[in-house]
Amino acid sequence: MSKINTIIVLTSWMKEDAKFSSGWKSDLPAHIRVAAAAKIYHAIEGEKPYFLITGGRTYGDSRPSLSRILGEEAVRKYGISRDKLLLEEASKDTTENAEFSKDLLNRNNLTPQGMLVVTSGYHLNRSKEVFNMYSLHPDMINAEDVLRKESTRHEKFIEGYLQKPEVAKMNKRNGLSSWILKNFGAFPLRVYAHLTRSSNICARINKV
Repeated sequence: MSKINTIIVLTSWMKEDAKFSSGWKSDLPAHIRVAAAAKIYHAIEGEKPYFLITGGRTYGDSRPSLSRILGEEAVRKYGISRDKLLLEEASKDTTENAEFSKDLLNRNNLTPQGMLVVTSGYHLNRSKEVFNMYSLHPDMINAEDVLRKESTRHEKFIEGYLQKPEVAKMNKRNGLSSWILKNFGAFPLRVYAHLTRSSNICARINKV
């Protein structure tokens, strides 16, 4: 593999938390992703790679972007240098994560060679297919696999997390997304992502 010049972290969802200056924090899958990406970042000797977090305002323009919330966590909790932090704040699904991340890489004169994408295991295959569609061809990193190697405690935590019903649901949904992309292309996948995102938002609002 080429020298790593950029680590891309895909965001997930967020929830309210007054302990954070933004008033919001990322959910558990996003916590796992940024923790794994930070571990890779700190393990790299010499010049550190850029740490690109991609994710926009899924909940609406009045709230902070997912990438900004996760960026605050990356700096505050995991020691990522602010001068290496890049935030992509416009995307609303995986397809836009890839498209807008590519634009951000180009604006910062960063090549796709030596790029890692860190996401959840259930999200890995679909993310790879989408990023390849934009000719990025990154090395894909399963965030759970990175953390479970940290210690026995981490391994038990990850194994418990993977048994959660919502994780099984995400596995099924992302399998369907991969099938749509492979057989019908990007536009139908975007329609499906939009419908899924809308139903998730409504479900979360109804719980409040």
